[in-house]
Amino acid sequence: MDPDTAFIDLLLLVTLVAYAVVFSHSVIRDNILNPANVLAGAMIAPLVTAVGTSAGVRPETEVIWLLFTFLFLLGYTLTKHTSNVIKFHGENTHRAWFDPRIIAVFLSLGLLGFVLGAINTYEIAQSGPRGVLYNIRAGRTKQHVDLGTASYLLPFLHVGVLMMIVRGFRARQYAVFAGFWLMSVGFTLARTKLLLCLLALTTAIYYRKTILDGYRVGVKPVVSLVAIFGGGFVLMGSVLNKLDGGPLSGILFYFTIPITTFDKSIRPLGRCTDSVFDATALYPFNRILQKLGLSNTLEYQCGVPKGVAKSMLAIPYLDFGPLGLVVVPVVIGLVYGLVFAQVKRGNPYMIAFYSLFVFPLAISFYGYDFNRVIWPYYLLIFAGVYVIGGPLQAIRNQVVDSEVENEEKSVE
Repeated sequence: MDPDTAFIDLLLLVTLVAYAVVFSHSVIRDNILNPANVLAGAMIAPLVTAVGTSAGVRPETEVIWLLFTFLFLLGYTLTKHTSNVIKFHGENTHRAWFDPRIIAVFLSLGLLGFVLGAINTYEIAQSGPRGVLYNIRAGRTKQHVDLGTASYLLPFLHVGVLMMIVRGFRARQYAVFAGFWLMSVGFTLARTKLLLCLLALTTAIYYRKTILDGYRVGVKPVVSLVAIFGGGFVLMGSVLNKLDGGPLSGILFYFTIPITTFDKSIRPLGRCTDSVFDATALYPFNRILQKLGLSNTLEYQCGVPKGVAKSMLAIPYLDFGPLGLVVVPVVIGLVYGLVFAQVKRGNPYMIAFYSLFVFPLAISFYGYDFNRVIWPYYLLIFAGVYVIGGPLQAIRNQVVDSEVENEEKSVE
C-alpha cells in the first residue's frame, strides 16, 4: 500500500473516531445542533464519500480539508465557555422579549414580500422558452433575474416566524407563516433555500424546547430534518432533470464535486487578490468600499470556475492564499463560539439569529456563504428588534405595574 494512502486512511479513521465522540457527546447533552457538530459533520461526510468513491482527490487536499475543520473547532473551543458579555432587554423574562406588535409588523412585511415574490416569479415562469419550473430556475441562475423588492421583505417573514417559535407561540399559530416561508422556496427552486428554511425552523424549535423549556428532545428533529430535506432534494432534482443517474448518484455527486473542484481547479490557482480591499470573503463590506472608490473589483480575474460548488475553503484560499486556510477558520470558529455561548444561556435574540446562522456551517462542504449580503441584513433586522424592544418592554412593564397597583388599591 502507498505510504500516503496508508497515512490518509489512518487519519480518516482517527477523524471518524473523534467525530463519533463529538456526536455522542452532543446527543447526550441534547445539543446536537451546536456549531462544532454541524460543521464537523458537514465537512467529514463529503471527505469520506470522496475517498470511498475514489474521486481522485490528492492526499494533500484531504489533509488541508481536515486541517481547516480542526482549526474551526480550535477557534470555537477557545470561546465556547465565554462569559455573558452583552446585556439584553428583559433579562429572565424571555417570553416578553419579542413583543407581539413587532412580530405582527414583521409578518405583515414578510407576507407583502411573498405576494410581490409570487408576482415576480409568475412573470418569469411565463416568459421563458420551456416549462414553468425550467423557466423559473433558468431565470434565476442564467438570466440572473432577482426578486426585486421581495428580496428585502421576505427576511422579515423569516425573522418573524423564528421570533414566534422562540417566544413560545403554539405550533398551529406559526405553522401557517412557516408554510409561506417554505412556499417561497419555489421562487428560486434552489435546494439551498429549502435547507435554510428547514434548518432554521428545526434549530429554533430544538433550542426553544431544550434550552428555554428544559425538555429532552434527542435526535428525532435532526433525523426528521435529514429525511425531509433528502426528499425535497430528490424531488427538486427530479423536476429539474438533475438526477439522471438516480437519487443516490445525485447525492454522491453533490457531496464530492466541491472537494474535487477545490483539489483540481482551485488549489493550482493560489491567491487571486492584490489586497484585503478586493477580498471576496469580505464582500458585504467591500461592496461599500467599492461604492466609495476604495475597492476596484469584487470578482476574481484568475480563471476561477463560474457557477461551480467549490467548498468553504475556496474563497479564503483565493483571497489570502494558504494563510487564509489557517486564519479564516479560526476567526469563524471564534465568532460561532461567542454566538453559541449566548444561545446556551437562553438569549432569545441569539437563538433566533443562530437558527439562521447555522446554515453556512451546514453547507460548508459546498461553499463559503459568509460573504452574502443577507447576513448583515439579518443582523440589522435583529438590531432593530433589540432597539425597539427595550422601550416597548418598558412600556409593557409600566402598564403591568399600574394594573397591579390598581388591583391592590381596589382590594384595600
